[in-house]
Amino acid sequence: MLLAITGNKKISDETAIQGQIVCFCDIPVEGLELHMRKYSRFGVAFLKSFLVAKGANPVFYVARDAVVPGITFVPTGSGSIEPRQDVTRAELLDCIHKEAMTLTTQNYDLMSPSGNPDLQKLLYRAENLRQLHYQVVLAFVKPFDSTEPEESKNNYYMEREWRVYGDVLFQLADVRQIFLPPSYSDSFRKDFPALGSAITEVP
Repeated sequence: MLLAITGNKKISDETAIQGQIVCFCDIPVEGLELHMRKYSRFGVAFLKSFLVAKGANPVFYVARDAVVPGITFVPTGSGSIEPRQDVTRAELLDCIHKEAMTLTTQNYDLMSPSGNPDLQKLLYRAENLRQLHYQVVLAFVKPFDSTEPEESKNNYYMEREWRVYGDVLFQLADVRQIFLPPSYSDSFRKDFPALGSAITEVP
C-alpha cells in the first residue's frame, strides 16, 4: 500500500493521507436508487470474497461533529497535552495526526548509527507501529458531516464504502453483475456476450 502522508494537512477533511484508491459500495440492490440518483445508473459488481482477496476493507465512518463528552487530554503536537472539554472527533483526529507526525520527525532525528542500540531499536519499533497505524486504520477513516441531508453528495454514510489502495485487476469471469440503463443493454450484450446473463437493467 503506497500512501503519501502530509503532516500539515488534516485527517478530518481527508487531505492528510493520499493514495491511489478504488472504492466500492456494499449496498443491497433494493437500496441502490438513492446512490444512482447521486452518481449514475452504471455499475459493476464483484463478489465480496474476490475484493477482500484484493485488499478491500470497509471504511470507518466518523462523524466530524460527534463530541467526546467531558474532559479529554489532547496532544498538542509540541510534546505536551492539554485538557479539552467536549472535543469533537474531527479535532481529536487532527490532533493525533499532528502529534504522530511530530514524533516521527523527532524519532528520525534520534536515529543515528552512533546512537544507543537499545534506543535505536525502540525508535524503529515506534516508527513501524506508527506506519502500520496509518496503513491499517487511519487510511480507512471516512469523516462525514452528520448534518448533510440524505440527498446530498456529501452524505457518504449510506454508501457503505469498501476501499482498496492500489489497482484492482480482474478478468471478465470475475464480474458478477452489471448495472446499466435499458438503452445500453443491446450494445453491451453485443460487445460482451459472456456477460449477458449478468446484466441488470435499471430504468
